[in-house]
Amino acid sequence: MNRPGDAALPGLPSRPEFPSTVLRPGEVFRSETVYGFGVREGTPVRPGPS
Repeated sequence: MNRPGDAALPGLPSRPEFPSTVLRPGEVFRSETVYGFGVREGTPVRPGPS
């Protein structure tokens, strides 16, 4: 089974300097996704639902 996120590096399986992309039984995969949001200066802010 390929690990999530491997699609971003399609050549990874053929590169020996990178670790294996195979997740074997008993191995643990951890991932963290960080989203950042901002508001451009001068952008009107709409009120949220009441």
